[in-house]
Order: sequence, then C-alpha cells, then structure tokens
Amino acid sequence: MSLGKKYKRITISKLIQEYISLTGFENPSKALYTSVKELVDNSLDACEEARVLPEIFIRILEVDPDKRIFNILVWDNGSGVPAFNVPFAFGSMLYGSKYTTKQTRGVFGIGIKNVILYGQMTAHYPTTVISSSDGRNIYYFELLMEVSENKPHIISCKRYVANFAWRGTLVSVFIKGNYRNARHRILEYLKNTAIANPHAHIVFIDPHGVVYEFKRGISEVPEPPKETVYHPHGVDLEQLKEIILHSRSKDMISFLMDNFQRIGRKRAIEILRKAGIPESLNPKKLTISQRKALLDAFRHVRFERPQSGHLSPIGDHILYEGIRKELLPEFIAVSARKPSSYRGHAFIVECALAYGGEIKPKDSFKIIRYANKVPLLHSLSEDVSKKVVDEIKWSRYGVPMQAPIVIVTHVCSDKLPYRTLCKEYIADIPEIHQEIKLALLECARKLKLYLSKKKRRASFLKRKAILEKYLSKIAFFASELAEREPPEYSSLIEKLEAEAIGKEGRVEKEANSS
Repeated sequence: MSLGKKYKRITISKLIQEYISLTGFENPSKALYTSVKELVDNSLDACEEARVLPEIFIRILEVDPDKRIFNILVWDNGSGVPAFNVPFAFGSMLYGSKYTTKQTRGVFGIGIKNVILYGQMTAHYPTTVISSSDGRNIYYFELLMEVSENKPHIISCKRYVANFAWRGTLVSVFIKGNYRNARHRILEYLKNTAIANPHAHIVFIDPHGVVYEFKRGISEVPEPPKETVYHPHGVDLEQLKEIILHSRSKDMISFLMDNFQRIGRKRAIEILRKAGIPESLNPKKLTISQRKALLDAFRHVRFERPQSGHLSPIGDHILYEGIRKELLPEFIAVSARKPSSYRGHAFIVECALAYGGEIKPKDSFKIIRYANKVPLLHSLSEDVSKKVVDEIKWSRYGVPMQAPIVIVTHVCSDKLPYRTLCKEYIADIPEIHQEIKLALLECARKLKLYLSKKKRRASFLKRKAILEKYLSKIAFFASELAEREPPEYSSLIEKLEAEAIGKEGRVEKEANSS
C-alpha cells in the first residue's frame, strides 16, 4: 500500500461531529440547555439587527419518552433570513453573518449548526426552518446537513404568500435530551437573559405544559453594534493578507487610512517610512517581507486606544431596570466603565451589585456573568469575574460573604478572549481584570454608603421609639416637680428627625457621586 493513501481531507462538519462534546453537547442535559441557548441567542441578534422589541417564544415537547427525544421550537420577530441563505445558514458550518469586526452574541458561526448536527446524530429527524425577511413571502424548509461535504441537503422547500404581516424566523429541531436535569440551567439562562434584555418579551412552555413568562420591563430598543475596521495593534499577518485581498485602495496611504482605525495621512506616512514601503505602491503588490515590515512598524508606533463606538453595552439604565424587574432587590448599584482595550481590541465593562429584598443570603455571593449580553453559566471558577470577586476584601465595605448579594458583570467586545470553543468563560486578561475590579469597587463603595445610611436610620428609629415612650412621662414628672405646665416636647422629636433626614440626604448624594 502506498503511504500517500493513508492521507485524506475531512470537512469542518465532520471534525465537529467527531468532537461534538467540545461545543457544549457532552451529555443529553447540557445538550438540551445549549440548544435552547444557541437558538435564543440567534433570535436576540436577529431582533437587534431589525431594531424591534424582541418577541421570543420557546417550546420544548417530549415526543418519545422512551428514547428521550425532545422537539425544541423557537420563534422570533427578528430580521428573518433571506430564502437563498436559509439552507447554508442552517446546514453548512462556517457560513453566516458573524464573521465581521463588530460585536455579536455568536462568534464562530457554528452554534445553531451544532444544534442541528447533534439532532441528526441523536434523533434522526430533519430540521424545519420557516422564515420571512420581507414580511410577505414566507419560506418553509426541511433540511439535513451533509456532514461529509459540509453542505445542506434540502428535503422540502415551499413558498407561501402571507395574508398577514410577519417577519422573523421559526426553527424546529429534534434532539436527544434530559429535561429533568437541564430544567434548572434553562430557567436560569432565560432569567439572566431577561436581566440583560429587559426590552424582550420571552415566553417558554416546558415539556410539562408549565408556562414561564419573562415580561418586558422597558420599551427602549438598544442601539445595535456597528461594524468597524481593525486597530493596527490587533492585526496579524493572516488578517493583513485578508484585508489586502478585499481592499480597493490603489496606494498605501489610502489603504492604511481606509482599512485601519486611528490612522490619518500624517500617521500613514510615518508608518510607511518606518517600514520602508513606497507611498504609491499598490497594496496587492506587497511582498511577504514588506507585510512583515508593515506589521513591525505598527508595533513601534503609538496609537490611541481602539474606537468603541461600534460596541453595544447593555447600558446602566437598562441593566438597572433588568435587575430591578427580575431580582427585586432593595438596593442596586451600577457602574459602567469607560472603553478600554487589550491587544488592539476595544472592550467595555459594566458591573452591578444588588442587595437585599428578595435576594436570599448564601454562603457566598451569587455571580451573574455576561459576555456580549449572553449569560455564562458554566466554569465559574475559571472566569475572570470570579477571580476579581475573590480578590476584593469585602469586609472593608461592611459586607460579610453571607450577605444577600448578587454581583453582575458584563464584558462586551468585538473579540472576547474565550478560553473554550463553547464560550463558557472569559480568560483572565490583566486589562479586563483591572476594569472589572474598578467597577466592582465603585459598586462596593455605593453599597457601603447605603448600608451606613440604613444603620443610621435604624439607630434613629430606635431612639425615636424610646423618646416617644418615655419623654411624655419625663415631661409630666418634671413639670410636677417644677410646678409648671408640661413643656412641648414633640418639636424635639421633629428636630431629631429632620437632622437624621439631612444626614441621609448627604449620604445619598455621596453614594450617587462616588
């Protein structure tokens, strides 16, 4: 046998089929949770793109109890998928709208395809996709994924003309799952999604017919993320090659100014001089050594931080309303940090701290983590947020570890440093670590001032109760001894109350300005 006959090429879909557990489908319960998560994340992205208030309906139905086969159906009112894109968007790995330099919930463009692939592997049913992108023409597809060729196999395709206006997407997929073990994770994911997206209305019907509704808290549609160009410090040789391939620039100065952030004409000339590249050279004629010299020149030039206008944070007001609606605490502190950067990529950190109310004390603080508005429920101990929380000396802020507290952290970026393919936690990058710490310390200071105010108030009420109980008797006996009319003591209590309120007002002002 020839040695060359042992070699063969496989597709990305075949590779993922072999290692499907690396993408969050390692057992039936986690697979059911991951499937719901991927479908709902896609729906939220579609609604954000369409600039509409999300209406998302989720239903899980057990169709074969013996084989534990479930049908997951997710419907949304988002932008919809054009008919000619549907087969590849749902039936071909690495095909989608995620491959841009902007913030998206998905990163690799394989999430929903993993759901469909896992369903084929375990339930052996085709996936149904119904979508309309124009509000009139509705397209119905039944399809499978041809794993060996990484392409869709269309079983059925139909077109309907609607007599009502509807735009959006419905996906129905069959998978092997375990709802009893996945129930807690699914509900936690939906609740946390409702916190970060209080403008969404989400309805979930579980296999037992129980309806869970996460009502809309605000009617404000967040600004969607915008596409941007690369920062010079965030580009490698392969990315530079791709930028050159798609560039229409005819000379190097326009190439640098059009395809990179923070580069004007003067800076472009400086970079080209350092790299020894002629200003009039067509970028497509750059040699490998010239490309390397250009990257080296990037490293030796000081640039401003990456632009952050393309990012879409949750927003302090929206985060506050989401926490208030879902957690019902007595106190909320929110801190939104200014944009920062790591390795040439802009990021924004938002943190919140909720205390008391319906939050129950536990042995340690509950941490709710988000990455690009997506809840992260696994690998908490490895996440940068957990490391920051453990590092802070909470006792300095009058907060014991058993206090009724929920900590919320959110990091958004066009390129988040995930450590796993299934995006379970964010790596402990020093710049991100520092921003989360500063945000949480600000929230801790606000909580300390609030608790101080609460303690003062409790102390005053105790004094007031004692005065009201005994002052009348003291006034009576004093007037008897002095042979005078009893003095008016109610003004004394009012004076003390006014003094206490004044202190509370000053504390509140300090908390808001800190």
